[in-house]
Amino acid sequence: MKISLVFASALVVGSVVGCSKPSPEEQKKQEEKLAAALTSALAMPATPTPPAAATPLTLETKTHDKLGAKISMPQGAKLVSDNAIGTSYSYDLGSLEEIGITLSSALGVTNMKSALQDVAMEGVEFEVKKEVDKTTFQIVKAPQSGQVYAYQFKKLKTGWVKATCNGPVAYKDKIVEACGSLAAK
Repeated sequence: MKISLVFASALVVGSVVGCSKPSPEEQKKQEEKLAAALTSALAMPATPTPPAAATPLTLETKTHDKLGAKISMPQGAKLVSDNAIGTSYSYDLGSLEEIGITLSSALGVTNMKSALQDVAMEGVEFEVKKEVDKTTFQIVKAPQSGQVYAYQFKKLKTGWVKATCNGPVAYKDKIVEACGSLAAK
């Protein structure tokens, strides 16, 4: 019979806080039960929670007048921030998970090399580094800690614009699709 650590802890507390002092025989039996329960609980294999299956998402197009851009994002995404740095949207997936999409100016980006430098971090590998054309670059980082990050750089009339899209790996295809939709308004 497997026993949970919570139950085993309750046994310990119960034996320590008990109202009356047990006889030496009863105390020995309680200690043996507790030792068996703890051994059983510690021997249980840790079963990681598998990632949740992605529920179907419908994308809708939003425009950004200041940057002269449009991008697709999950229908129902909420505006989180709109300031001089950029505009961010969030789509709540529940269970403390979300898909985030941010549009901003890509200062200093003029080619694929500078786009990679813009998103590079020590030890992070790239899954996709694609020059769609001379004015569009797509970068997808290898998933880390169950999250995926995709970037799309696009040269528009207003200058270079960057879309940053992130969320759970289960939604990778939709995240990359959303980021890849960055276009002129």
